[in-house]
Amino acid sequence: MRRAGLMYELEENGFADPTKGERIHQAVHYDVEGDLALETVDAEEFGYIQAARKARKDLELETIGAEYAVGSELFRYATKIDLFCKWNGRPTVVNWKTGVKVYRFWPIQSALEALLFSPDPVERLTIQIQGDGQFRPHHHKDRSDFTIAKAALSIEAWRKGSIA
Repeated sequence: MRRAGLMYELEENGFADPTKGERIHQAVHYDVEGDLALETVDAEEFGYIQAARKARKDLELETIGAEYAVGSELFRYATKIDLFCKWNGRPTVVNWKTGVKVYRFWPIQSALEALLFSPDPVERLTIQIQGDGQFRPHHHKDRSDFTIAKAALSIEAWRKGSIA
């Protein structure tokens, strides 16, 4: 997405601590798998873990896998999904986000992940988790997200010389 120019909002952001989100994602990953050693989590960041736990419980997310690796030969693309689960009985890709700002690329990111399960339909959620233990879900339903996601894959393939 970055190489296709879809993450321009992040370039303008200037995060104070860009590793914070990585630490929280890793802690949430281990927590989902039941392997989190609480003493390894900074006290100021524990609220994010609580928010992810609350989201999983309140939204009734049935975990299939955390940092779930998936790829497609058809799309020549692979990634790891923050959380692959069942939500309302349907397969769902979930992205955890730790910031307060909502970014335009989130639905495209989830579409890229959902494409990897084609032709099976997959629900798409981005869940903002906050340090105060609260969460905010974003259910992505716009089918045009897939058009942009496929265009991003085509741009990257062209850049790599895979298509003329």
